[in-house]
Amino acid sequence: MNADLFSQAPPADAPPVDDWDLDERDGVNIYDAQAEADGLAQLPAETQEILAERHIEHLAQVEEVRHVHVCCKPMRDYQVAAVDGAFQAWNGKPKTETDAAIPPSNSTLMVMATGTGKTRSAFGVVERLRQEGLMGKVLFLAHREELIFQAARAWKEISGEDAEIEMADLHADSMFPKSVRVSSVQTQNAGKRVRRMTFADPADYGLVIIDEAHRGVSETYLRTIAHYTQNPNLRILGLSATPDRSDEKPLGQVFKTVAYHYEIPDAINDGWLVPI
Repeated sequence: MNADLFSQAPPADAPPVDDWDLDERDGVNIYDAQAEADGLAQLPAETQEILAERHIEHLAQVEEVRHVHVCCKPMRDYQVAAVDGAFQAWNGKPKTETDAAIPPSNSTLMVMATGTGKTRSAFGVVERLRQEGLMGKVLFLAHREELIFQAARAWKEISGEDAEIEMADLHADSMFPKSVRVSSVQTQNAGKRVRRMTFADPADYGLVIIDEAHRGVSETYLRTIAHYTQNPNLRILGLSATPDRSDEKPLGQVFKTVAYHYEIPDAINDGWLVPI
Protein backbone atom coordinates (compact mmCIF):
# COMPACT_ATOMS: atom_id res chain seq x y z
CA MET A 1 0.00 0.00 0.00
CA ASN A 2 1.34 3.43 -0.90
CA ALA A 3 1.14 5.57 2.24
CA ASP A 4 1.69 8.75 0.24
CA LEU A 5 -1.79 8.39 -1.20
CA PHE A 6 -3.23 9.49 2.13
CA SER A 7 -1.60 12.91 1.85
CA GLN A 8 -2.45 13.52 -1.80
CA ALA A 9 -5.39 15.46 -3.16
CA PRO A 10 -8.33 13.36 -4.45
CA PRO A 11 -8.02 12.19 -8.06
CA ALA A 12 -9.86 14.20 -10.68
CA ASP A 13 -12.54 11.54 -11.20
CA ALA A 14 -13.29 11.16 -7.48
CA PRO A 15 -16.61 12.35 -6.04
CA PRO A 16 -16.44 15.78 -4.38
CA VAL A 17 -15.19 15.74 -0.81
CA ASP A 18 -17.40 17.33 1.82
CA ASP A 19 -16.61 20.86 3.03
CA TRP A 20 -13.96 20.03 5.62
CA ASP A 21 -11.08 22.30 6.59
CA LEU A 22 -8.10 21.27 4.48
CA ASP A 23 -5.78 21.25 7.48
CA GLU A 24 -8.14 18.89 9.33
CA ARG A 25 -7.90 15.91 6.98
CA ASP A 26 -6.27 12.87 8.53
CA GLY A 27 -6.21 10.83 5.33
CA VAL A 28 -8.20 8.00 6.87
CA ASN A 29 -11.48 9.79 6.41
CA ILE A 30 -10.87 11.77 3.24
CA TYR A 31 -13.50 9.76 1.33
CA ASP A 32 -15.57 8.87 4.35
CA ALA A 33 -18.46 11.23 3.62
CA GLN A 34 -19.00 9.86 0.13
CA ALA A 35 -18.51 6.28 1.27
CA GLU A 36 -21.25 6.76 3.86
CA ALA A 37 -23.62 8.52 1.47
CA ASP A 38 -23.13 6.78 -1.86
CA GLY A 39 -21.43 3.46 -1.15
CA LEU A 40 -17.93 2.26 -1.77
CA ALA A 41 -18.79 1.18 -5.30
CA GLN A 42 -18.76 4.77 -6.50
CA LEU A 43 -15.24 5.41 -5.29
CA PRO A 44 -12.17 4.90 -7.49
CA ALA A 45 -10.90 1.31 -7.43
CA GLU A 46 -7.59 2.40 -5.94
CA THR A 47 -9.44 4.13 -3.10
CA GLN A 48 -11.56 1.06 -2.42
CA GLU A 49 -8.38 -0.99 -2.07
CA ILE A 50 -6.88 1.56 0.32
CA LEU A 51 -10.01 1.63 2.45
CA ALA A 52 -10.16 -2.17 2.60
CA GLU A 53 -6.54 -2.35 3.77
CA ARG A 54 -7.18 0.46 6.23
CA HIS A 55 -10.14 -1.47 7.64
CA ILE A 56 -7.89 -4.47 8.34
CA GLU A 57 -5.33 -2.19 10.04
CA HIS A 58 -8.05 -0.59 12.15
CA LEU A 59 -9.37 -3.94 13.32
CA ALA A 60 -5.85 -4.98 14.35
CA GLN A 61 -5.42 -1.78 16.34
CA VAL A 62 -8.79 -2.23 18.04
CA GLU A 63 -7.77 -5.76 19.02
CA GLU A 64 -4.50 -4.39 20.42
CA VAL A 65 -6.40 -1.90 22.57
CA ARG A 66 -8.57 -4.70 23.97
CA HIS A 67 -5.47 -6.45 25.34
CA VAL A 68 -3.97 -3.40 27.06
CA HIS A 69 -2.93 -4.18 30.64
CA VAL A 70 -4.85 -2.25 33.29
CA CYS A 71 -2.54 -0.13 35.44
CA CYS A 72 -3.12 1.47 38.79
CA LYS A 73 -0.52 4.22 38.53
CA PRO A 74 -1.62 7.11 40.77
CA MET A 75 -2.04 10.58 39.36
CA ARG A 76 0.78 13.04 39.90
CA ASP A 77 0.20 16.04 42.15
CA TYR A 78 -0.06 18.50 39.27
CA GLN A 79 -2.51 16.21 37.44
CA VAL A 80 -4.73 16.19 40.52
CA ALA A 81 -4.44 19.99 40.58
CA ALA A 82 -5.49 20.09 36.91
CA VAL A 83 -8.59 18.02 37.69
CA ASP A 84 -9.41 20.32 40.61
CA GLY A 85 -8.95 23.30 38.31
CA ALA A 86 -11.42 21.93 35.77
CA PHE A 87 -14.14 21.50 38.38
CA GLN A 88 -13.43 24.91 39.83
CA ALA A 89 -13.74 26.45 36.36
CA TRP A 90 -17.04 24.67 35.73
CA ASN A 91 -18.48 25.43 39.16
CA GLY A 92 -17.13 28.95 39.54
CA LYS A 93 -15.25 30.49 42.44
CA PRO A 94 -16.47 33.12 44.91
CA LYS A 95 -14.58 36.36 45.36
CA THR A 96 -11.85 36.37 48.01
CA GLU A 97 -9.65 39.10 49.51
CA THR A 98 -6.95 38.36 46.96
CA ASP A 99 -8.81 37.03 43.91
CA ALA A 100 -11.76 38.15 41.84
CA ALA A 101 -14.79 35.91 41.54
CA ILE A 102 -14.79 33.39 38.69
CA PRO A 103 -18.25 32.85 37.19
CA PRO A 104 -19.15 29.25 36.37
CA SER A 105 -18.64 28.16 32.77
CA ASN A 106 -19.39 24.89 31.00
CA SER A 107 -16.26 25.11 28.86
CA THR A 108 -12.66 25.25 30.05
CA LEU A 109 -9.12 24.53 28.87
CA MET A 110 -6.15 22.67 30.36
CA VAL A 111 -2.78 23.89 29.09
CA MET A 112 -0.15 21.25 29.84
CA ALA A 113 3.27 20.63 28.29
CA THR A 114 3.79 17.64 26.02
CA GLY A 115 4.75 14.59 28.07
CA THR A 116 3.04 15.70 31.29
CA GLY A 117 -0.08 13.56 30.86
CA LYS A 118 -2.89 15.66 29.42
CA THR A 119 -4.91 12.56 28.56
CA ARG A 120 -4.37 11.06 32.04
CA SER A 121 -5.56 14.33 33.58
CA ALA A 122 -8.62 14.41 31.32
CA PHE A 123 -9.60 10.89 32.28
CA GLY A 124 -9.00 11.88 35.90
CA VAL A 125 -11.82 14.37 35.33
CA VAL A 126 -13.98 11.53 34.00
CA GLU A 127 -13.23 9.45 37.11
CA ARG A 128 -14.19 12.38 39.36
CA LEU A 129 -17.44 12.91 37.46
CA ARG A 130 -18.24 9.24 37.98
CA GLN A 131 -17.52 9.46 41.70
CA GLU A 132 -19.86 12.42 42.00
CA GLY A 133 -22.57 10.72 39.95
CA LEU A 134 -22.60 13.49 37.34
CA MET A 135 -21.46 11.68 34.23
CA GLY A 136 -23.36 10.94 31.05
CA LYS A 137 -21.41 9.54 28.10
CA VAL A 138 -18.01 11.01 27.31
CA LEU A 139 -16.90 11.96 23.80
CA PHE A 140 -13.15 12.28 23.26
CA LEU A 141 -12.46 14.18 20.03
CA ALA A 142 -9.17 14.30 18.13
CA HIS A 143 -8.08 14.92 14.55
CA ARG A 144 -5.48 12.17 13.99
CA GLU A 145 -5.78 8.40 14.02
CA GLU A 146 -2.88 7.88 16.43
CA LEU A 147 -4.53 10.18 18.97
CA ILE A 148 -7.77 8.20 18.73
CA PHE A 149 -6.11 4.86 19.51
CA GLN A 150 -3.86 6.47 22.13
CA ALA A 151 -6.93 7.77 23.99
CA ALA A 152 -8.67 4.37 23.76
CA ARG A 153 -5.56 2.66 25.18
CA ALA A 154 -5.28 5.22 27.97
CA TRP A 155 -8.90 4.71 29.03
CA LYS A 156 -8.43 0.94 29.04
CA GLU A 157 -5.27 1.26 31.16
CA ILE A 158 -6.99 3.54 33.66
CA SER A 159 -10.44 1.98 33.92
CA GLY A 160 -10.15 -1.53 32.55
CA GLU A 161 -13.02 -0.69 30.19
CA ASP A 162 -13.03 -0.59 26.42
CA ALA A 163 -13.91 2.67 24.71
CA GLU A 164 -16.11 2.90 21.65
CA ILE A 165 -14.18 3.94 18.55
CA GLU A 166 -16.08 5.97 15.96
CA MET A 167 -13.68 6.66 13.11
CA ALA A 168 -13.98 6.06 9.39
CA ASP A 169 -14.88 2.37 8.96
CA LEU A 170 -15.08 1.77 12.72
CA HIS A 171 -18.55 2.28 14.20
CA ALA A 172 -19.64 2.30 17.84
CA ASP A 173 -21.83 -0.68 18.72
CA SER A 174 -25.32 0.68 19.45
CA MET A 175 -26.36 -2.69 20.90
CA PHE A 176 -23.64 -2.61 23.57
CA PRO A 177 -22.89 1.08 24.24
CA LYS A 178 -19.94 2.10 26.39
CA SER A 179 -19.45 5.11 28.62
CA VAL A 180 -16.54 6.61 26.63
CA ARG A 181 -16.46 7.16 22.88
CA VAL A 182 -13.34 8.32 21.02
CA SER A 183 -13.85 9.77 17.58
CA SER A 184 -12.15 11.82 14.89
CA VAL A 185 -13.68 15.17 14.12
CA GLN A 186 -13.61 14.29 10.43
CA THR A 187 -15.82 11.26 11.04
CA GLN A 188 -18.21 13.32 13.14
CA ASN A 189 -18.67 15.60 10.12
CA ALA A 190 -18.77 12.81 7.53
CA GLY A 191 -21.88 12.56 5.36
CA LYS A 192 -22.99 14.86 2.60
CA ARG A 193 -26.70 14.85 3.44
CA VAL A 194 -26.77 13.61 7.04
CA ARG A 195 -23.64 14.07 9.10
CA ARG A 196 -22.57 11.09 11.17
CA MET A 197 -22.66 13.02 14.45
CA THR A 198 -26.42 13.50 14.09
CA PHE A 199 -26.89 9.84 15.00
CA ALA A 200 -25.59 10.70 18.49
CA ASP A 201 -28.15 12.27 20.85
CA PRO A 202 -26.53 15.26 22.63
CA ALA A 203 -28.73 14.58 25.67
CA ASP A 204 -26.79 11.34 26.25
CA TYR A 205 -23.47 13.16 26.68
CA GLY A 206 -22.18 14.88 29.80
CA LEU A 207 -18.65 15.73 28.67
CA VAL A 208 -16.80 16.42 25.42
CA ILE A 209 -13.00 16.33 25.62
CA ILE A 210 -11.16 18.05 22.76
CA ASP A 211 -7.56 17.00 22.27
CA GLU A 212 -5.22 19.47 20.53
CA ALA A 213 -7.75 22.10 21.58
CA HIS A 214 -6.10 24.89 19.59
CA ARG A 215 -7.87 23.28 16.62
CA GLY A 216 -11.21 23.69 18.37
CA VAL A 217 -12.09 26.93 16.60
CA SER A 218 -11.85 25.44 13.09
CA GLU A 219 -15.07 25.00 11.15
CA THR A 220 -15.33 21.23 11.59
CA TYR A 221 -14.86 21.45 15.34
CA LEU A 222 -17.26 24.36 15.74
CA ARG A 223 -19.90 22.43 13.82
CA THR A 224 -19.36 19.37 16.03
CA ILE A 225 -19.43 21.42 19.23
CA ALA A 226 -22.64 23.13 18.09
CA HIS A 227 -24.30 19.72 17.72
CA TYR A 228 -23.40 18.43 21.18
CA THR A 229 -24.01 21.72 23.00
CA GLN A 230 -27.66 21.40 22.10
CA ASN A 231 -27.50 19.78 25.53
CA PRO A 232 -27.29 22.88 27.78
CA ASN A 233 -25.74 20.83 30.60
CA LEU A 234 -22.84 19.56 28.50
CA ARG A 235 -19.35 20.29 29.83
CA ILE A 236 -16.41 20.85 27.50
CA LEU A 237 -12.77 20.25 28.38
CA GLY A 238 -9.99 21.28 26.00
CA LEU A 239 -6.45 19.90 26.15
CA SER A 240 -3.49 21.66 24.58
CA ALA A 241 0.25 22.06 24.95
CA THR A 242 0.26 24.98 22.49
CA PRO A 243 -2.92 27.05 22.79
CA ASP A 244 -1.79 29.68 20.28
CA ARG A 245 -2.87 29.44 16.63
CA SER A 246 -0.83 30.78 13.73
CA ASP A 247 -3.96 32.44 12.30
CA GLU A 248 -4.60 34.08 15.72
CA LYS A 249 -8.20 32.86 15.89
CA PRO A 250 -9.30 33.35 19.52
CA LEU A 251 -9.88 30.15 21.48
CA GLY A 252 -12.24 32.10 23.70
CA GLN A 253 -15.11 31.48 21.30
CA VAL A 254 -15.07 27.87 22.55
CA PHE A 255 -13.16 27.82 25.85
CA LYS A 256 -14.36 30.45 28.30
CA THR A 257 -11.76 29.85 31.01
CA VAL A 258 -8.33 28.29 31.51
CA ALA A 259 -8.57 25.68 34.26
CA TYR A 260 -4.89 24.96 34.66
CA HIS A 261 -1.42 25.86 33.34
CA TYR A 262 1.52 23.50 33.60
CA GLU A 263 4.27 24.38 31.15
CA ILE A 264 7.70 22.98 30.35
CA PRO A 265 9.62 25.06 32.97
CA ASP A 266 7.16 23.87 35.66
CA ALA A 267 7.67 20.22 34.70
CA ILE A 268 11.47 20.63 34.61
CA ASN A 269 11.53 22.35 38.01
CA ASP A 270 9.36 19.58 39.47
CA GLY A 271 11.64 16.88 38.01
CA TRP A 272 9.12 15.40 35.58
CA LEU A 273 10.92 16.58 32.42
CA VAL A 274 14.64 16.81 31.76
CA PRO A 275 16.12 19.88 30.03
CA ILE A 276 17.81 19.18 26.70
